[in-house]
Amino acid sequence: MKSTNVTCEVSKHHLQMGAIMYASYFILFAHFFYKAYFSGPGAKTKNKRPEIRKKSSIIPSENNNGPFVKRKSHSPPPVLQKTKVN
Repeated sequence: MKSTNVTCEVSKHHLQMGAIMYASYFILFAHFFYKAYFSGPGAKTKNKRPEIRKKSSIIPSENNNGPFVKRKSHSPPPVLQKTKVN
């Protein structure tokens, strides 16, 4: 690097706080990386609750309107008939 006579306008306190912030990011990432890739498979599932899967609302089509159709979640509303008023 070429040495110049320009001084840095950032205070020493801000440089220290920035270094602490990035060090904490590194520690958090290292902890995540260790847990995700180096801990045993028993450690991942030991305290987990069983996963409950929700039924899909999309089912294969039977009438060639497309590859999938949306399943109806409730019955349609009753049809109201018009009455003539005299």
